[in-house]
Amino acid sequence: SFPKLIPANTHHTSVETLDARYVYQTLEELYILITNKASSILQDIEVLHLFGRFVPDVCRLAEAREISRHTFELLSAFNELVSLGWREQNNLMQVKSASEL
Repeated sequence: SFPKLIPANTHHTSVETLDARYVYQTLEELYILITNKASSILQDIEVLHLFGRFVPDVCRLAEAREISRHTFELLSAFNELVSLGWREQNNLMQVKSASEL
């Protein structure tokens, strides 16, 4: 599984295999992942950081149960950040405004 791919004692935020690139950010014990080897890693990291900043605003705790409770809001936010596989030019405030509608 994914945690086994992460080398011990490393500060990298991406791991590549033959088939995919995993760009990740930890939220306590949970991971946010974006996987696509053909995409721009710089844009992936930017989207990941924006989404990583949005999650704590929606979920009080970074726990699976809390994230499950807010799945719709989180998916809506991700939809505002990425459309048809391409990064939208939205900032955090625009994503928050759109998710409140």
